[in-house]
Amino acid sequence: MNIRKRPRLNEALESIKLFILQGYAEATEALDEYHEIKESSGEFTAGRYIIEVVMLINQEIQELKNAKG
Repeated sequence: MNIRKRPRLNEALESIKLFILQGYAEATEALDEYHEIKESSGEFTAGRYIIEVVMLINQEIQELKNAKG
């Protein structure tokens, strides 16, 4: 079982930017949502959101890798 640590905010934002460069439209949408949440509810709430998104993406990528064997 591979347990991944929870990324810090700066790590999560860098991951999202990398996903954007790789062409994932969902990452662009997530970053836009992060900025909207940050403006309306503050950095703490926005940070929790983007960290959760990155953790879900990383989990899905790992599951795909495991499925391919």
